[in-house]
Amino acid sequence: MLPPTTTIILLLLLTTAAASPNPQPFIKIYAFGDSYTDTGNTASVSGPNAFTYVSNPPYGTTFFHHPTNRYSDGRLVIDFVTESLSLPFLPPYRNPKARKS
Repeated sequence: MLPPTTTIILLLLLTTAAASPNPQPFIKIYAFGDSYTDTGNTASVSGPNAFTYVSNPPYGTTFFHHPTNRYSDGRLVIDFVTESLSLPFLPPYRNPKARKS
């Protein structure tokens, strides 16, 4: 016989898996700009010449194949989340061309 804790955990897993057979698709994602979701504000915050090195390779070149003004090699955690939800990538918050809706 299984211990009571194991039985409870198994029952919880079974009931939550059966609770939503048709999950509701997501249409938007809200990301509050911390370093996991938005590292692309250096060009607009600091002026055009303050941090020019992030506008050059290798920043962003692994995934986007061009510099992205992000302090990463391409995608961020939020990019993987949006991809798994079949949503478009989020633009940097302070990007003047970003659609804010």
